Amino acid sequence: MILAVASFALQAEDLFVSGSQFDTFRIPAICRTAKGTLLAFAEGRRSTSDQAANVLVFRRKASRDAKWSEISEIADESPASLNNPCVIAGRDGTVWMMYQRYPQARSEWSVDAGYEPGKTLQSFLISSNDDGRSWSKPSELTRHLRPADINTLASGPGIGLELMNGPHRGRLVFPFNQGVNGKTWDVFAAYSDDRGRTWQRGTLAQKPEGTQPNEVQIAELSDGRLIMNARNQAKLHCRLESYSNDGGETWSPIRAREDLVDPVCQGALLSYPGRPEILLLSNPNSGSKRENGVVRKSTNGGITWTDFLSVTTGSFQYSGLVALPKNRAGIIFETVDMVDGKERYRIRYQEFKVK
Repeated sequence: MILAVASFALQAEDLFVSGSQFDTFRIPAICRTAKGTLLAFAEGRRSTSDQAANVLVFRRKASRDAKWSEISEIADESPASLNNPCVIAGRDGTVWMMYQRYPQARSEWSVDAGYEPGKTLQSFLISSNDDGRSWSKPSELTRHLRPADINTLASGPGIGLELMNGPHRGRLVFPFNQGVNGKTWDVFAAYSDDRGRTWQRGTLAQKPEGTQPNEVQIAELSDGRLIMNARNQAKLHCRLESYSNDGGETWSPIRAREDLVDPVCQGALLSYPGRPEILLLSNPNSGSKRENGVVRKSTNGGITWTDFLSVTTGSFQYSGLVALPKNRAGIIFETVDMVDGKERYRIRYQEFKVK
């Protein structure tokens, strides 16, 4: 039984509902800009398939606004599919988003290695300098981020971060996983020390036998280290963990956290600004099904975790966390209803107190 020691400040609201504008909305991400505006992102899909001519969409809510804006498109290259939105809201007001492009009729199971157009996955970066109202043309970073012998690459999905402390203060860090033929997976970080103009790959986190680290998130600890928390695409249904002492360039050997049960799903990780001793982690608290969504809290750098907040006992899939003023936070998360035998996703948003 989950002991909920936090409470929601507002009722959950639906931000993206499948069947309205797109057949399916999936893969949420959320950030709060330097001006206090909330930006919520998702993939708008033509079907429930992961690669279904996906378009990247978003909604925004300025701090003075009572309601979210209508759904707008950020990037559309259909019939190609755009996947894995991962966002950083910088201190200077710039917002960066990393994402990947799958060619038409190709998926993560069928893209080739190498760089031949039309057969391989590409990775792009876009940015906004006007609080998310408009976005730059995409810059392709494929050869900087994906080795030629790797088939797939995925940023996050969720958030990256701008480092606040230590010798790498100001560094931008995006979490990534990479795969070969849908069978083996590894995780690493990509980083920029010049405000996103150039990017470098860090080394892969060494993984123990029986683990396949997949979708991943990173947070900064109060002592300047980084903590990585990843999905395990393997039989052991739990979260995976690693640490970096050099701003994401190298990582400690991955450790399986069997105390953090997970049904093989993306999870969200957040270091709370102004209270860096607090880490928040959201994921389905189940070893078999994507349900029973929970936010966990750590006050010792991820050494131990406590169940902090029960989000829902029903369907709960991908999620994202965002820090808010006055000791509050927000969670964006997927739920699924079965309608006439078909999965109908809703992406919801709710706020809660951080005690």
